Amino acid sequence: MAFHSDRDGCCQIFVMNADGSDVTLVTNNTALNFGPVWSPDGRRIALSSNVLGDFQIFSINADGTGMTQISNAAQAFNPWWSPDGRRIAFTSNRDGNYDVFVMNADGTGVPAKLTTYEATGVRRVHCLRPVTRRVTGISSSSSFIHHQRSLHACGSTTFALDHRRAGDGSDTYAR
Repeated sequence: MAFHSDRDGCCQIFVMNADGSDVTLVTNNTALNFGPVWSPDGRRIALSSNVLGDFQIFSINADGTGMTQISNAAQAFNPWWSPDGRRIAFTSNRDGNYDVFVMNADGTGVPAKLTTYEATGVRRVHCLRPVTRRVTGISSSSSFIHHQRSLHACGSTTFALDHRRAGDGSDTYAR
C-alpha cells in the first residue's frame, strides 16, 4: 500500500503492508509529494511533487531510489497508470484549464490531450472553485480513462473517456 502523509513535517510518500506494518519512507525531500499510484508490475510508484518547482509527475522505485520527472507541464497532478504500465494519464492546466492528458510512462514523446475545456457556459456556473478534471482510473482494456469533472462546489460527475480518439478535438464520454 502506498500513501502520502505529513507525519514527518512535510508531505512524503510511504509504503506499508496491508495490515499497517512495515511503514517505509519512499520520498525524502522538503517538497510536497502526494497521490502515489503503484505501477501494474508493483515496481514503481507514480506521484505528484513540487520538488523541482511546479507540480510535476514523477516515478520512483518502491525502495525510494530512482525518482525521475516524467512530465513537463504546468501543474501536473493525479497520475494513473495504464493496465499495461506503458502510459500514464494525468491532469494538467498546461493551457490554463484543467484537462486530462496521457503520456508514455517513461516521459518520452509528447503527451496527448484527451479532453477539451468547454469555454461556453461552464464558467457562468456560480462556482466556489474552478472547473477541474481528475483522473480516477483506467479500464482493464486501456480503452477508457475514467475521470471526474467537477462543475461546481456542490458536486462532480464521473465519466469514462474514450482515449482512442485523443487529438481529434472531441470528448467522448459515457456516464
